[in-house]
Amino acid sequence: MRSRIYRDLTTKKVDEVTIDELDTYRREFYAQGRKNKLDYDDLNVIALTSNQNAVRGNVPGTSDINTATGIYDSKTNIFQPTSGTWSLQYISFFESGGSGTYTHEVYLEVKGGSVQIISTSDYYIKLDVEIDSNVILQARTVGGSGSPTTAGATAYYMRCR
Repeated sequence: MRSRIYRDLTTKKVDEVTIDELDTYRREFYAQGRKNKLDYDDLNVIALTSNQNAVRGNVPGTSDINTATGIYDSKTNIFQPTSGTWSLQYISFFESGGSGTYTHEVYLEVKGGSVQIISTSDYYIKLDVEIDSNVILQARTVGGSGSPTTAGATAYYMRCR
């Protein structure tokens, strides 16, 4: 007997299956062992075959970019995943107007508390940080000798699980 996953995806080619579709099935499963064993196995095979489940590294085709503005003297949210685990790859900062040297800060907020993971005057930063739906990526720019008219940050990330 074919599983529900195969029945539902019967009209799709392997390279058309998305990680979002697979997440829909994952959210519906209970961790009941034998009762769902066939579904677990089928989901795993489809995820691996469609290259939508990274055993190691990032999932191809899931990269994205978010930009936040208004970050001068104010921690501002850039990204919070809705599902899965994401690998933050790069963050860049920009400002216009104002003058002097600015310090760029990156924070991770979890359950209302935050931790600063970067404080630098560099404008481009390579990261190797994984976050999930419990974590919010935030940025802030401070310093300088005058408030910039625009200050922002752009983050590049990919799904890894």
